[in-house]
Amino acid sequence: MSATFNLPQVPSTRPSVSYIDFASTPLAKWYSGSYALVVDNLFSPQECEDLIALAESTESEDGKGWQPAKIQGGPSPTDQILNTRYRHNDRILRFDHDAAKEIYERVLPIVENDIGTIKEGSKWGRIVGRGNGDQVRGTWKLVGLNERLSFLRYGPGHFFKEHFDGRLDLPDGRKSRVTIQIYLNGSDTATLEGGATRFWDPGYWDPKGAIVDFQPKFLDVVPKTGSALIFQQRGLYHSGETVQEGLKYTMRTDFMFEQIFTSN
Repeated sequence: MSATFNLPQVPSTRPSVSYIDFASTPLAKWYSGSYALVVDNLFSPQECEDLIALAESTESEDGKGWQPAKIQGGPSPTDQILNTRYRHNDRILRFDHDAAKEIYERVLPIVENDIGTIKEGSKWGRIVGRGNGDQVRGTWKLVGLNERLSFLRYGPGHFFKEHFDGRLDLPDGRKSRVTIQIYLNGSDTATLEGGATRFWDPGYWDPKGAIVDFQPKFLDVVPKTGSALIFQQRGLYHSGETVQEGLKYTMRTDFMFEQIFTSN
């Protein structure tokens, strides 16, 4: 039977928030003004273990649990192909409204002032804006997390090459524009080495995949147990770097918005 996931109303941890100021990094030229932050101690080690147990309790049609992760191979999000030269890790997909709600309620106080409502003139308008990011159409309301929870497991030699996160526009009107990745273990333990999330200088490659800069610039976010990396999906080129030793566990999903238009 599939497990459930419940968090205490009063967290046992005290989260600390660090915004990534890209303007003061080697990536300033490309990412200044982009939305990204790291939240340490968002979940306790026990809560992280409970999330891994939740994933492994997921009932699937084939009953096989962890499976090699696929990538999108066509115009539809359901067009999936296996390409271990580009993405090499294991995944369990779990659709769980209740767990998504529990996680959302834990993280909402941290992001609500930033992205609870986004409209023209908002500081973080480029998350949803068009053109150069300053053309915000309508008002965007944060409505929750995507119930599609992607649990990821990376063993030695596993990686996810450079990519942009896809933005989902669901039939019910919800739209994803911000990613949350929760590190369920990290290099703060003795069992994991490597596996950083790396933001890349997007100018070091060309559309044909050739490297044009042999000294690319990057910024690493090192996994820590119970921490979360939150970042806009638009324009941030990143990778999951190779795990050298141990296992890396994460959970990834999306912040979902509704776009509201008002007539004058």
